[in-house]
Amino acid sequence: MLKEVVDLPLTLQSRLARVLQEQSFTRDSGKTRVEVDVRVLASSCRNLPEEIAAGRFREDLYYRINILPIQVPALAARRDEIPAWARHMLERRHHEERRAGPASLTEGAQGVLMAQPWPGNLRQLHNIVRRAYALALVRVYLPAPLSWAAIAYIELVRGTPVLIQLFFIFYGLPSVGL
Repeated sequence: MLKEVVDLPLTLQSRLARVLQEQSFTRDSGKTRVEVDVRVLASSCRNLPEEIAAGRFREDLYYRINILPIQVPALAARRDEIPAWARHMLERRHHEERRAGPASLTEGAQGVLMAQPWPGNLRQLHNIVRRAYALALVRVYLPAPLSWAAIAYIELVRGTPVLIQLFFIFYGLPSVGL
C-alpha cells in the first residue's frame, strides 16, 4: 500500500514505474536481476492529473497504477457511516484491551461525532475514539453500576479553541444513554 503516492520523489516514481513495466529490478549495482510479480494499491487525497500538470507526479506512473480507480468520498460526505465506524473502532479497541463486558457510545456521543467536520477523515475519527477509550479506562467512580468518562474534545485552529464537546463512553453495561 502506497499512501499519498504523489509524495514520492520523482526519482523514486521513475524507478517504481520501471519496475511495474518490466516486472523486474536489479540489485547489487546492476549485477543481479530480480523478477517480481506485484500488485500495487496506491492512494492520494490530491488530484493526480493536476499534480501531473504541475510536474509533481509522473504521467507514466499514473497510467501504470490507474488500472482500477476507486473514488472514496470524504467522511463528511458520508455522515451516516460515522456511528458505525465509531462503534467498530470502539469495539475493536475494547477487544484489543481484552476488557470484559460490552463497550458502547451513547446516542449523544454519536450525535456529537456526526456533527463534526472530520477534515482528517477516518484517521481523525480513529484517533478520537482511541483517545476517548484510553481516558475511559481511567475510571471515574460513580455510584454503582455506572463507570464512565466524559472526555472534553477541543479542536484548535491557529491556536484558538473553536470547539468543545463531551464524548461519553460507557463500558460494562448494555447501551446506556444520557
